[in-house]
Amino acid sequence: MGVKKAKKDALTNLKRNEIGEKWRLKYEKEKGKNLKAMKQIEYTEKKLKGVMEELEVEKMSKVSIEDRLIKSENALSKLREEFNYLLFTNSDLKTEKNLLNDELEEVKKIQSLNSLKMIQTSGEELKKCRTLEKGLNQLKKELDAEKSANIEKIKPMGIYSALHSSYKQMKGVQNVLNYMKKGATNTTDFNHLMRNIVKHPPYPNCTPFTLSAKETFVLRSTLHLSDGDMKKMKRFYQNHLGYDPLASRNAIADLRKEIDKSDNYEIQIVPKETGKRDSYDSVQITIKDLHKGISERIKDLYDNGLLLDSDDDLTLCLLGDKGSEETKICVSIENVANPNSPHNLLLIALYEGQDNEKELRNHALDVFSLWNDLSEICFSDKNGILISKKINKKVIGDLKIISSYLGHQGQASLCACHLCELAWSNHGSKAMTLEMVDFTAPFILRTLESYARDAKTGRNGVIKGSSPLLNVQPVDFAIPTIHVLMGIFEKYFQSHINAQLNIMDRKDDSDSVTLKQQKKDLSKLIKRESEAKDHADSLNLAKEKAHSAATAYKLIQENKLRLLKSPSLLCKSKICLINNMPKKQKADDWITCSKCQNYYHFLCSSIFTAEMKASSARQKDWECNECKKMTPTDLFRNAMMQYSSLEVEVQFAYDSYRAIYEERIQLENILYRSTGENRQKMEQLLTKMGCDAKTWYQSYCGNQVRIILRPENVNHIFSILPKTDTNRKAKMAMIGLSEIMSFSNNQYYTDQDIDIIEDTLKRFLFNMKSAFPRETLIPKLHLLAFHLIPYMRRHHSWGRTSEQGIEHLHVHYNNLKRLFFPIKKLTLRATLILQELTIKNWLFDTGVWIE
Repeated sequence: MGVKKAKKDALTNLKRNEIGEKWRLKYEKEKGKNLKAMKQIEYTEKKLKGVMEELEVEKMSKVSIEDRLIKSENALSKLREEFNYLLFTNSDLKTEKNLLNDELEEVKKIQSLNSLKMIQTSGEELKKCRTLEKGLNQLKKELDAEKSANIEKIKPMGIYSALHSSYKQMKGVQNVLNYMKKGATNTTDFNHLMRNIVKHPPYPNCTPFTLSAKETFVLRSTLHLSDGDMKKMKRFYQNHLGYDPLASRNAIADLRKEIDKSDNYEIQIVPKETGKRDSYDSVQITIKDLHKGISERIKDLYDNGLLLDSDDDLTLCLLGDKGSEETKICVSIENVANPNSPHNLLLIALYEGQDNEKELRNHALDVFSLWNDLSEICFSDKNGILISKKINKKVIGDLKIISSYLGHQGQASLCACHLCELAWSNHGSKAMTLEMVDFTAPFILRTLESYARDAKTGRNGVIKGSSPLLNVQPVDFAIPTIHVLMGIFEKYFQSHINAQLNIMDRKDDSDSVTLKQQKKDLSKLIKRESEAKDHADSLNLAKEKAHSAATAYKLIQENKLRLLKSPSLLCKSKICLINNMPKKQKADDWITCSKCQNYYHFLCSSIFTAEMKASSARQKDWECNECKKMTPTDLFRNAMMQYSSLEVEVQFAYDSYRAIYEERIQLENILYRSTGENRQKMEQLLTKMGCDAKTWYQSYCGNQVRIILRPENVNHIFSILPKTDTNRKAKMAMIGLSEIMSFSNNQYYTDQDIDIIEDTLKRFLFNMKSAFPRETLIPKLHLLAFHLIPYMRRHHSWGRTSEQGIEHLHVHYNNLKRLFFPIKKLTLRATLILQELTIKNWLFDTGVWIE
């Protein structure tokens, strides 16, 4: 038993020694790992200490804050990575420590002393790890504090011009704002700081918050500010902003003098006759040097990059028109983006009067000579290089002034077209209607030579002895866009629409279809009304005479009336009543008795009405009352009988007159006063379109015609009219005119585009012949039909330059007239108007004008 127990104990001790050896080896292995970790920690501490020393060196150096922060952040990121690695290693150690503690509890039973010693050693190691961990945390806090201190310091913005992206620029701005907000902590302080910064710029001539003289001048000109307005603005800015952002008035005045071109004009006071043997003073303005005025404008356009399509030549347009009381002659430059702007027009002549050939020759002949001599424009660019460009000329205006330029008789002549020699009548019984017109008929174009030839004899509608004012071939006279479209619309479509509305609103049995026929009906009614009124008044006067005569005869019988022998001459009647009649009844004619050959008053012969007077005067055997042996009683009875008969006739005559009057008023209201139900619907529709109803009966402006001719508006208009074949054809023709109108813009067209326009024009003319076969051919439709396509093939545009610009200029000029009206001296008033107009030219040519 003892031996077995000894063997068993020995075996147990052996097992225990093997387990202890196993744990001892494992512990030594883990201890080696811990030593390695400790060495790594020591190495990290040394590295951290080196980093700290480097930071201290960096702080002492002049390296930029941004570079030090970047290096600190890089070092900190590396420390974080190493610290995280240590934490990860330490967590593994803790896990294994727990396992060791569990197994060491068993080892304690076998080797308590060794195990205790080993546990104590391990505890010391853990304490060192915790101490190291606390040190790392403290270091982290210090690094975070250093980072926070660096963040609070402003980052340099760097060179602003090098910040190419908007993000970088805004980031730099935000840094500056953050710095400013450190000192200006509220809105009041910040505003005060900003105003002081504006007042004290860091560089000389640095005024980012003030306007230059040119910018201030543009502001004043575009807003039409007076000198007093500028003073108020300057005072307002000074009071509310603390500084004046506008340029000085002297600088603006100097710039204005530089821009002002009024010295290139001659202003004359011309006596103007009124037609009543009286006259008054009027202003006449002419340009002195046309080449200088145009070349200065071309130079400004060229220097500002606004001169388009001008490689070798330029296109200049002469525009003329009468607006209000003045006729204006202008030159526009077509080689710009918006040639129809009124500020593109250079005024070269102005006078008060008509735009006919006589007054144009009297007031603007010198200007036309300057225009005729103009063939080339020379100017110098910014670098002083001389540039020369040839001139292509156009003439633009309505048909009246174009005829005046050429010496043409006008639209009323048999050869009404100023571009060709086609002859037709547009009025009277021989008027050419659309169904008779051959729009493919050949024609002979006019030239300056043909005008000179025909002026000798007065043939082909040319004024005999005339000569063209302008040295421009007729083919270069533009087809008017606004006047042609308006004329065609008013003549054909407006008349047709009004006539259809009148038919719908009329309650009578009239068969008048066209507006012309309806107006004739009104004229007939007015004539009938006048005749009925005259007839009723004549009968009423005869009735009053009969009543007065009967009263006189009665009083004579009763011896209550004494016959007067003066002042009028008495007739041979025994009872001549002429001097006893009321004053308005005394004037009377005489009649001769065929039997006694004596003269008697119609009144004394009991003849009162105009019909009786005419009938008695025609009778060859008329006898007087004396020859008929009529007594005063007979005369009284005869007068009373005629009075009673005339009373009935007068009542009937006035009833007839009243009926005609009411019929005339009804038709007049339908034609001119919009009383019809359907007319009111149409006017409501026009109001929605933006065309005021009252303008429907007056001439349209170009914008109103364009609005009405839009296809959707055409459909709305014809939706009110009856659904007839005539209206369907008229609608198709009106839509065709709308399509043609869309080509009257400032676009350039290729030959292929013009082919399409030609097809559209042919369809329109076909529809016009179908819709209005009995209407006459007017000159404006002739121009569109025969000359539009040749003109576009020559100039590749229709409305590139049109009358729109000068029509708009009339409005600007009238506004300036009202503005300067208080100035009584006409020359000074004209000078101020010229200054404003030339300033508008400068604003347009430099590209600073705000439309």
